[in-house]
Amino acid sequence: MNPLSIHQSFRTTIETAFYHNHVKCLNSRSDIYDLACQDPASIVTDIPVHHTQELGLPKNAKVLVDNNGSIVGRTASARVIVTGNKNMQELKVLQDCIRANHERTFYKTDIHIGLNENFEVNAHVMVPDNQINNLYNTVINFESGLIENPKETLYLYVDANWRDPNYPHGLVVLDPESHVGAVLGLNYFGEIKKALLSLTWNASKLYGYIPCHGGVKYLRHKNREETIGVFGLSGSGKSTITFSKPKHADDVQVLHDDAFIIHEENLSTIALEPSYFDKTADYAMDHPDIASFISVQNNGVTKDKDGNLVLVTEDIRNGNGRCIKSRYARENRVDYIETPLTRIFWIMRDDAFPPCIQITDPALAAVMGATLTTTRSNAENTKEVGKLVIEPYANPFRIYPLVEDYQQFKNLFSKQNVKCYVLNTGYFDGKKVTPETTFDAIDQILTETGEFEPFGSTKTMKYLVQENFKPDINSQSYLEKIKKTFELRHNFLADANAWTWLPQEAHESIKAILSGL
Repeated sequence: MNPLSIHQSFRTTIETAFYHNHVKCLNSRSDIYDLACQDPASIVTDIPVHHTQELGLPKNAKVLVDNNGSIVGRTASARVIVTGNKNMQELKVLQDCIRANHERTFYKTDIHIGLNENFEVNAHVMVPDNQINNLYNTVINFESGLIENPKETLYLYVDANWRDPNYPHGLVVLDPESHVGAVLGLNYFGEIKKALLSLTWNASKLYGYIPCHGGVKYLRHKNREETIGVFGLSGSGKSTITFSKPKHADDVQVLHDDAFIIHEENLSTIALEPSYFDKTADYAMDHPDIASFISVQNNGVTKDKDGNLVLVTEDIRNGNGRCIKSRYARENRVDYIETPLTRIFWIMRDDAFPPCIQITDPALAAVMGATLTTTRSNAENTKEVGKLVIEPYANPFRIYPLVEDYQQFKNLFSKQNVKCYVLNTGYFDGKKVTPETTFDAIDQILTETGEFEPFGSTKTMKYLVQENFKPDINSQSYLEKIKKTFELRHNFLADANAWTWLPQEAHESIKAILSGL
């Protein structure tokens, strides 16, 4: 079997599964909600869902809770990307799984991803009847129904009940060539969401777009318009920065805080999903955002003084409690921003950097995104929570070689004159970088009132002058911190495999920093 035909086999295997007699079609959000309410795993709270008419839900719909056991985050170790004949084992495993499930009832539904006619894909998703909550989460997180003339058509097969001793952590197999995938042995909704987004991001590249796991918003200050992108993993401050309004901004429009794409040529941006898959750690029951909740995962439930079933949030039951919030959570929400992207911010919790640094060399700007450092959060099912790690472009869901992201982002900085910054939202010199400090930095940049000074002897980096956050370049201990963070990047590049390889210019940009220390 040649490499091309195995992709055809994955496509045919998964698509065919949708046409068996044991698979029932459900495309009404209201009908799927009704089934989810009856599911033994569901808790129907007394919290009303708002905007039910616009969302296609029953008028009296309530927030549903579904808990997944002890696995409450993404399992990166379960991911397998189909690249060729070496994935024959996963193909056979999938075929056997599908055959074994013919005696069970499955439901399938149709959705579309991408919220502008310039880029939309259709997607078909099927799940067993005892996982109807995740089908409900799928149709409320994305747009229900199919559109005419999609760019591509995706298929995703899901079975959380599947077990195989050869895959003790489950299996998420994604084929970037044929636009299909399967999520097996994992019940966390984030696996379904990110599998669909991974396939969509990959497909967008075929049409001149740059996949982005981050937030983006439009800002107007007097007669100047800006569109800025912020990139960081869960817990970095990405969402907080995305939804904040700089004090000098006359108008703010938010695209999304998680998944979007940038057009390579005109720099417009498109949101991929209408809803928000948000952490509930910061939402007590009196928080106004509770009014935008549609469903909740991995949270507690209790009775209030009136006997109503309400949520126990703030990660009391477990870490990484989640909710799906409707698009109506934000009044200034848009799905498409035509104003070209002007600035990119890489968010890192790295105490080697002051709160804000500007990078003026396109290769270094791109490689800093490719070697974005972050503290691993509990959004992932891993023993590395709290560890400083590299996650290229804050996107652990990439299903194509890293060099493709590198080249696309480098072109933004070198050919499109997009400006690049690093934001440290953690600690610097023992002091917490507060959200107010970060907001002040962005405000100074947007109003062009900020003063930048050279970051030591480097010619490619400048830091924004802010009170109480001046780097002491003459301090040997501080230089060691800088050296350590750039050695981490150097080692990442040096240890690269075919999947993470970057060109020599990327290595040289890091070496230039190290040699100047």
